[in-house]
Amino acid sequence: IYSFTTQAIQLYGTASNEIKGNVISTTSNVVKAIYITENTDNTTISNNTVQVGRIDISGGVDTQSNNSIMNNAFSSVSGVAINIGTNAADTYVSGNNLNSTGTISDFGTNTVYGGQQDSGANGNYIIDPSGTGVLEARGVIQLNMGTANTNTAVCYNSSNQLAGCTSASRYKDDVEALSLGLTELNLLQPVSYTWNTTGKQDVGFIAEQVAAVIPQAVEYNLDGEVSTFNYHTISALLVASTQELSVKVDGIDGRLASVENRLTVLEQSVANNPINLTVTQNLTVGANIVVGGKVITSGDAPTVTVHANAGDGADATVQGNDTSGVVTINSGTVNILTGEQVSIVFHDSYTAVPKITITPSTEFSAKVRYYVEQDQNGFRILFLDMPEVSKQYSFNYWIAQ
Repeated sequence: IYSFTTQAIQLYGTASNEIKGNVISTTSNVVKAIYITENTDNTTISNNTVQVGRIDISGGVDTQSNNSIMNNAFSSVSGVAINIGTNAADTYVSGNNLNSTGTISDFGTNTVYGGQQDSGANGNYIIDPSGTGVLEARGVIQLNMGTANTNTAVCYNSSNQLAGCTSASRYKDDVEALSLGLTELNLLQPVSYTWNTTGKQDVGFIAEQVAAVIPQAVEYNLDGEVSTFNYHTISALLVASTQELSVKVDGIDGRLASVENRLTVLEQSVANNPINLTVTQNLTVGANIVVGGKVITSGDAPTVTVHANAGDGADATVQGNDTSGVVTINSGTVNILTGEQVSIVFHDSYTAVPKITITPSTEFSAKVRYYVEQDQNGFRILFLDMPEVSKQYSFNYWIAQ
């Protein structure tokens, strides 16, 4: 059978080729729909055709193993469909949905490149080289990654699109210095967690919590729900926070340098010009006190009271303070007895019973035997010998707690 110029069906040879019924209906738009060049059972449909083992128009297409659909096997035109299979076809291409001049092969080295053969590629499937089409998957997309050879990140935007992350200024408007910083960084709450889909333990952030602090750092899905947290925003926030800390550190360094300079000047002044140091409150020293000069005490004087045992007309005086001084006793004329002669009450009581050292300050005072009783509030001088009439007894005292 040989059709006219369009060659809808062209058969050569004497093999048992069979065409039954109205199996093929063609128009002048179909060029070389079926073109058989051999008369053996391993029939080859070539030149924009299909290589098969045998063509049985009434029963379908029967291929031998390792045969393939190759070299522009199918090219649909408007209104024509290709149905491969028996009753319910496994593959159905309607209208102009499949139109390629490239090669589709399980074992070839070429690929389909935007409807054109890309002879320089191997294992690549490139869709829409013009960049205007969309590949949409309603299920799960799994990528089996090859060897890593790039440091370019892939970002996911609010339109559910994957794109290379860029920081080029030509893609940005309204560029301003970041007003966020250390305050916002301290509000973020790093957490550890377990993925409920895989059971894998991980660390990071909760996108909803981040959205409350930095709304522009999260992405929302088509339902308006928070879906992902753009971890790249943390880099900008960390840089801003570091710069803020740097300013504070510079300020601290400046103040510290000022204090160090003042301390140096003070040390030099003390070394060159000794000064008096007055402490009006308690002073606690954790080590030894070495005094190269004199120890001079001061303070209010305690209160002194002469006892009746000193005799009629006796009196007493005190010169000094609660730390050191001199007690003088002038004995009376009659009714003189041993025992307590005078008592001293401190102006300010000690917090514990102090240690009191008393020494006679005159030769006559050294002749009498005496002793001291003390408590937190004061001390008393007692005689073991009878005081002489109208005599002066004088004692120095030194007190330390």
